[in-house]
Amino acid sequence: MKGTEFMETDLLAVSACIITRNEAEKLRRCLACLSKLVADIVVIDTGSQDETAAVVAGVEVARYFYYEWPDDFSLARNYALKQAKYDQILVIDSDEWFASAKLEQVRTQIADFFAKADLRTAVGSFVRLNQTESGWQASQYLVTRLFSKKYFRYQGKLHERPMPLAGEKKRKEVKLELELLHDGYLKPEVFEQKAKRNLLLLLKEQGLPAEAAKNPYVLYQVAQTYRQTGRKQMALVYFRWWLLAETNVGQSYFQAGLATYLELLLECEQVEFASQLLTAFGDLQLDADNSYLAGVIYSQVHDFDKAVAHYRQALALGNAKQADRSGQLGQLMLANALELSGKPNEAVVHYFAARLNGLSDLKRLKERQFVADYYLALDLGQSHLKLGLFDEEGNLVASRIEAVQLKNYQQVEATVMTIIANYQFLISGVGIALFGRVNTQKGTIGLVTPLGYEQPLVERLEAKFNLPVVVINDAKAALLAEQTMGSLKAVSDGALVTLGTSIGGGVILANRIHEGRHQLAGEFSYLVQNKRFLSESASAVKLMTALRDLLGAAKEMTDHQVFLAALENPLAKELIQTYSYNLATVLVNLQVSFDLERIAIGGGLGQEEKLITLLNQSFLEIMGSLPNNPLYRPELVAAKLGNQAGLYGAYQLLTERMKR
Repeated sequence: MKGTEFMETDLLAVSACIITRNEAEKLRRCLACLSKLVADIVVIDTGSQDETAAVVAGVEVARYFYYEWPDDFSLARNYALKQAKYDQILVIDSDEWFASAKLEQVRTQIADFFAKADLRTAVGSFVRLNQTESGWQASQYLVTRLFSKKYFRYQGKLHERPMPLAGEKKRKEVKLELELLHDGYLKPEVFEQKAKRNLLLLLKEQGLPAEAAKNPYVLYQVAQTYRQTGRKQMALVYFRWWLLAETNVGQSYFQAGLATYLELLLECEQVEFASQLLTAFGDLQLDADNSYLAGVIYSQVHDFDKAVAHYRQALALGNAKQADRSGQLGQLMLANALELSGKPNEAVVHYFAARLNGLSDLKRLKERQFVADYYLALDLGQSHLKLGLFDEEGNLVASRIEAVQLKNYQQVEATVMTIIANYQFLISGVGIALFGRVNTQKGTIGLVTPLGYEQPLVERLEAKFNLPVVVINDAKAALLAEQTMGSLKAVSDGALVTLGTSIGGGVILANRIHEGRHQLAGEFSYLVQNKRFLSESASAVKLMTALRDLLGAAKEMTDHQVFLAALENPLAKELIQTYSYNLATVLVNLQVSFDLERIAIGGGLGQEEKLITLLNQSFLEIMGSLPNNPLYRPELVAAKLGNQAGLYGAYQLLTERMKR
C-alpha cells in the first residue's frame, strides 16, 4: 500500500472459491473484481455449456476445475476448498461482486479479520445487497463468506454452512462493514430453475421422494424457510406454487400461510397481486395482525373504505402479535386512510391517538384549514395522565392515557408545558385537572408543599402560550362533571368517591361543591382508618397490583379482565372483599357526616358492577351492625362518566371561564 491509494499488486494471501454453471458473463464481472483483491481464485465448474472455461483462462490468478454436479452444495464447496492454495478463504458466487470504488475498504477489512480473529472459531459475515426491479434491497440476514479451511468445512446439501471441524467448538460470527452486490434475482425464468433444483435437493436431503414436490404442505414449509432466512424472491416462488397446489383452504395453517404470503408481497411491492389474492380468498382469519395487513393492502390500492374498516377491526381486537399494529401504528394508519377518504375530522381523532407519531399530520391538516379549533383537557394523577380533545360543541372526540411519575411541582409543570407545546397549533384553550391542593380562583397549585406556598401554574402557562388556561383539583373536576351531566345530576346533596392511586372525591351540599377553607375538602385519602391513611388501604392501584401478582396475570390483560378473574380465585376474591369492606366503612362515615342522597363511585375500578354490588352489601352489613341506627341509606352507584369525568370537568370549567 502507498499512502491511502489502493494498489492492484497488493493482493491478499486469500483463496476466493467459486462454484458456477452457465454464468460466463456474470463470472467475468466477478473475476474482474476478485483479480484486484486476492492472489488465488478457484473456479469450480459443475457442467457449463457456455464460455466459462475461456473466461477463467483469461484471468492470471484464476484456476479452472471441472467437477460433476453431485446434487450436494457442501460437496462442491468442500471440493473447492481442497483446490485452494491458501488456508484463508473467501467464498463468493459468480453472480456476486464488490463495488470497484470500495475495494480498498474490502481489502482492509478482510485483512483485519484474518489478522485479528480467532480463526479456530470465527467466520466473517457481511451484508448482501440484492438488485431487484425496484432497486437494491438488503437481505434480512448476513451472508457468511470468510473463514480458515484449517478449521472449517461445509455441511448441508442445500442450505450449506461452514462449520468447525472440531465438533465441540462453536462458531462465532464476526460482522464486517462490507456490502456484497448480487443480481441473481433479475431473471424470473433463471430464478424458477434454481427454485426447482433447490426443492429437489431439499427433498433428497430429507429422504423424501421427488413426488413430494407437488405436496402443498411441503411447498409451504419450503416457502416459510426461505422467508425466514431473508431470501424473499425464492420464498415468493414457493408461496405461488403452494397456492396453485393447495386444494383444502380450510386447513388450520392456511390462514397463517396466506397472511405471510401477503405480507411478503407487500415487502416486494407486488401490491396489486396481494389485493387480488385477498379478494380471491376472502377476508383473512379474524385477528389484529391480519386485519392490519388487509388494511395496508386496501390502502395501497386506494380502496380506503375497506382499509378503514380493517384498521378499525385491528384496533378493536387489540391482540396483534406486533403490538404496535393494534396500537399507535394502527391509529396512524387508520387516520391516514380516513383523511384520504375525505374525513379529516375523523382523522384528527386517530392522529391524536397516535401520539407524537401523528403530530406532523395534525399540523398539516390544520395548516390546510381542514379542521376547526379544539380544546385540550388534561387529567393528571400521580401515576397516570389522561389527555382529551373536545370540539366546539363539547364532544370529547379523542382521548388517551399515558403512564407518568409525578411527585412534585417541577415534574407537573414540565409535563404540562411539553404537552401544550406539542398541540398549541391545534387548540384554543386548556383545562387541567390535577391531584393535590388547587386554588381554582387564583390558578395556583400546592401539591405536597406546605399550606400557604402555592405555584402560579395558570399564570405561567398563559404567559408562555397565550392561551386561556384553568386548573382544578382532579376529584373536584370529576365531581363537577358528574353534577352537571353524570350520576349526580339533579342531586342537591351527594358525593363522588374516586378510586385511583389514592382515594379522592368531593361533596355537593345544597347544590354547591364544598371546597373548604383551604380547598382540601374531599381529600378522602387523608382520612385515617386503623392508624393508616386511606391512601394506603383504599388505593385501587395497589389492589390491582396485588391481584395481578397473586394471579400471575399477563401484562396484556386489562384491569377489567384481571378483576373478573380475581373473583373466581378464593384468595384474590378475599382481597377484593376486604377492600370493599374498608371502602364501605368510609362511605358510612361520609353518610354520618353529610346525610347524603347519593354517592357515586368513580375511577376505573368504579366501573366494575360487581364491586358496586359488593359495596352495597358491605354498606348494609355495617349499617345493620350499628345499634339504634338513625342513618338514611343513600344510593351507591357507579359514576356515569367513569375515568373520563376529570377531562369533562376540566373542559367544562374552561368553557365557563371563556364565556365570562
